[in-house]
Amino acid sequence: MEQIKVETVKKGDVLFQLDRKIELLNEFIADDERSEVEWANRGSETLKEWFNGRLSARLFELEGLESLRSIINNL
Repeated sequence: MEQIKVETVKKGDVLFQLDRKIELLNEFIADDERSEVEWANRGSETLKEWFNGRLSARLFELEGLESLRSIINNL
């Protein structure tokens, strides 16, 4: 049977890393929003829909990360 190593981490360190991921995800979301508008203006419905789908997935991920941050912050 494998041994599991448990380490203690500081809550602030976890929140810092989580905040960096949230910031990066927000940058990706803004870029996807610009790309969606750009392709809509060019008349490419397929690429517009593709960016819209990617945007929806990232917004869902952002919601999950923000919820996780709230839970950790309340610990």
